[in-house]
Amino acid sequence: MRFHPFQEIPDALEILNSRALVVTSSGNLPDCYIVHYMSHPLYLIATIYPKQGKTDEAKDAFEELIKATRQEAGCELYDLVQSAGESVWVMMEKWSSKSAWEAHMQTSHVERINEIGPNFLEKPSELKILNPL
Repeated sequence: MRFHPFQEIPDALEILNSRALVVTSSGNLPDCYIVHYMSHPLYLIATIYPKQGKTDEAKDAFEELIKATRQEAGCELYDLVQSAGESVWVMMEKWSSKSAWEAHMQTSHVERINEIGPNFLEKPSELKILNPL
């Protein structure tokens, strides 16, 4: 048997994420690809700072983002929460893989929130990426 980095298989990157080990047969037989997933979920906490007097505008914009994001492949959790009495919001996210989150970051709805965010956010969101132990 031969072991190949996942990236060596043609067109495979479009099908699976990059954290996989591929085992192929040896000898005169055609290669048979057996893919073993080694993907881990990605957890993310985004701290969001809405401007005073602009929270309704911010909430409306984030509701659109949340609705679109929850439809994405790989999105397992995408909730906007707030502690009682605090003005800071927290987006709690869980993605099936880092590549799913990276694809999310390239969507038109993320591009849109980044474009209009300065209208209702005090400062850019702070992202904290967490990995399972």
